[in-house]
Amino acid sequence: MDFYTAEELKPYAHHLKLSDDILHYVASRINWGDKLSLMQLSKEIQSKFNDSYVKQNTPKGRPIVYGDLCLLCINLSQDGHGRMLQVDLTDCVYIGDVERYS
Repeated sequence: MDFYTAEELKPYAHHLKLSDDILHYVASRINWGDKLSLMQLSKEIQSKFNDSYVKQNTPKGRPIVYGDLCLLCINLSQDGHGRMLQVDLTDCVYIGDVERYS
């Protein structure tokens, strides 16, 4: 299993609006090794961080940061770090520890 840090996630979040603090939080959640619902993670981030961007929702009610989290994890998986287990309109699910769920 890879161990993720905010610094290692930065290149994959280059054009996204994810602060260093948020990247640190995301890295720690990935390091738990569990399947990670990005919708749930985006709601956690909304409750823990006070950035105005993070607090915004789309017209359909999704946290705006959810899109950035999906793109971050898609970028990671395309580069061989973890895997997207689900990508659809309801949720994106990412796993950093692929061996655990193989």
